[in-house]
Amino acid sequence: MAEQNPGPSPRRTPGSIEPTSRGPGLRRDDGCEGGEKKESSLRGPEGAEAIHHPPFPHAAKPGDGSLRSARGDEEGGHEARKELLSGLWVSHETKARLKRYAALVAAGNERMNLVSASTVPHLWERHILDSAQLFLHVPPAARVLVDIGSGAGFPGVVLAILGVPEVHVVESTVKKARFLEETATELGLSNVTVHPVRAEAVRGLKADVVTARAMAPLVELLPFVAPFLKPGSVALLPKGRQAKEELAAAGAFWSFTCDSTPSLTDPSGTILKIVRLTYRTPAHRRSHRR
Repeated sequence: MAEQNPGPSPRRTPGSIEPTSRGPGLRRDDGCEGGEKKESSLRGPEGAEAIHHPPFPHAAKPGDGSLRSARGDEEGGHEARKELLSGLWVSHETKARLKRYAALVAAGNERMNLVSASTVPHLWERHILDSAQLFLHVPPAARVLVDIGSGAGFPGVVLAILGVPEVHVVESTVKKARFLEETATELGLSNVTVHPVRAEAVRGLKADVVTARAMAPLVELLPFVAPFLKPGSVALLPKGRQAKEELAAAGAFWSFTCDSTPSLTDPSGTILKIVRLTYRTPAHRRSHRR
């Protein structure tokens, strides 16, 4: 039987997290089909608040179902941000937790290279909202998520704050892993487990969802993603303007089904939703080229 997490502090080894609930009435679009965006099916209750302004500290309990939908945008906001906000509303507590997390990243970036210094003034849109949009593609029944090469915690920590019940962040850089542990403790994220090792060193962990953001080209990334997948799992992989070329290169070695949807925060970005990932044997690769 998997070990249960006894308290709010994040753990450093694989295992189950104390069960949590997404909360009643949480509904959302669970992905994209055929590369086309679908209208969000979320409904925002009174008292929910759009996460539309820059961050800067504590929030709802993980998995409290605090992600909601409604309309809203700040004056002068990016059009993509406006569209994203039409599907993302959160409780006041969750918004406060996101703000506190953003402040921790900004402060931590002064001591180590968590994110590019040039993105810190735009951290809310470039990192927080960019990560939050992935929640709209997490299947409603998904429970376990693995974030590979998590760095400062994007998107894993954001998705944990928004309510994914069990999030494993994998980060081999010691300083960054320590930052993730301290951040999870500070934010009270008992649904976060930190793995301070390389992805290939994590054994026996299977996830419903695997994420990796700004880690490597797809053909290099998929060998790290595949071991965490099980039948029915999905990989949610944000990519930039080279997504089409990366898919073509990866297709020579891997068989998979992929839907894509434009990023709501980056005009040149794409979110790849990959399922049924299998490695092509040499014989299958020769057949694929014919």
